[in-house]
Amino acid sequence: MTCFKVPPSSILDAGTRASRFAEVSHCYERQVYDQWPYALYAMVHCKEKGEGDTVIDHIAQEIGCREYQVLYSTRELKKESNILWKSAQRKLSPNCSLKRGGDEIIKGIIFGSKKIYTRG
Repeated sequence: MTCFKVPPSSILDAGTRASRFAEVSHCYERQVYDQWPYALYAMVHCKEKGEGDTVIDHIAQEIGCREYQVLYSTRELKKESNILWKSAQRKLSPNCSLKRGGDEIIKGIIFGSKKIYTRG
């Protein structure tokens, strides 16, 4: 998972560009905090750490971002079933809001075959 410091005015453009990389399964916007100013998150999948670092560098260049943090997986955790979530997504128009986990509301905006999630 890579967390990029992207200004609100650039988040949709940066998310669109990041989601075009084949190694990115999904990306989304999150709320920023004083001590954690990273708004755009991109899940990057590669077999080797070095390969992932290269892809992340290319994404950063593509979206014009110099400040980012990489959160590496240390182990794979049991995955949660997404069957109901995916079913709900298919029934929504691209700008519909959903609640998933806690009280956070997200909007799904489709970019090609991927989604970027933005706070509602």
